[in-house]
Amino acid sequence: MSDDHLETKADRGTEFVRLLKRHDRRLAAFVHSIVPDWHEADEIVQATCVRLWEQFDQYRPDGDFGAWACTVARYLVLARQKQSQRSRLYFRAEVMGVVEAETAADEGPAQRRLVHLRECLTRLGKGSRELLARCYAPSAVIKEIADTEGRSVGSLYTALSRIRTLLQRCIEERQRQEEQG
Repeated sequence: MSDDHLETKADRGTEFVRLLKRHDRRLAAFVHSIVPDWHEADEIVQATCVRLWEQFDQYRPDGDFGAWACTVARYLVLARQKQSQRSRLYFRAEVMGVVEAETAADEGPAQRRLVHLRECLTRLGKGSRELLARCYAPSAVIKEIADTEGRSVGSLYTALSRIRTLLQRCIEERQRQEEQG
């Protein structure tokens, strides 16, 4: 392998990270708007990032990376929907298209929601923040974390669900406060 090839690959990696960082909020907002379960939506966002990297050689530099990322996410949601017996939790493909268009048109609310999420995370106890960080780390294995914590997998998922519910309520409260003024 030549040094030119490695430099080009490194440049592509840098460009990918730059584009992903610039559009990560839009991608997360889109997925969270069509997948009601926060945990599953986060998993789909992570899977989308991996798929984007795997297919980055197919991305046209003059294209809209954010739109491309949302399209890839949409296909992953549809694939998961087909696998899942809980398909009632998903929107139909037509609705996802409308949400995707709305997400592209107005990133402001999604960005404000992420700001609220960051604020709400600071209000959580240290233990809850640490648990979230461990469970949502890229290489996290829930079974191993549960064993380390001395709990069952079910009780770990229950704890995560409670934390996500607290965060969701906090975000909604911050949004209400923002709207009231």
